[in-house]
Amino acid sequence: MKISREKRIREEYVKGVEERVVEKIARAVMGEERIEGKRKSNRNICIETGRSRGVVKEYRISRYRYRAKADKGEIEGVRRGSW
Repeated sequence: MKISREKRIREEYVKGVEERVVEKIARAVMGEERIEGKRKSNRNICIETGRSRGVVKEYRISRYRYRAKADKGEIEGVRRGSW
């Protein structure tokens, strides 16, 4: 009798854990809740300098780095406006 009680309790616990995990995954897929451990950032931050203001969205770099790279010709398709 003691074994069947422990088995029942264990099964209920496992079932509860499964339901919570499935619910958490479903929320993450639907976009309601972000997955724990991953940082979700909507801010534009320069990937080279970490600057948060004056970031060119298309290249994800600050305007200072954008201008320097454009002057050197490191960014394809971009050239200086006045020469």
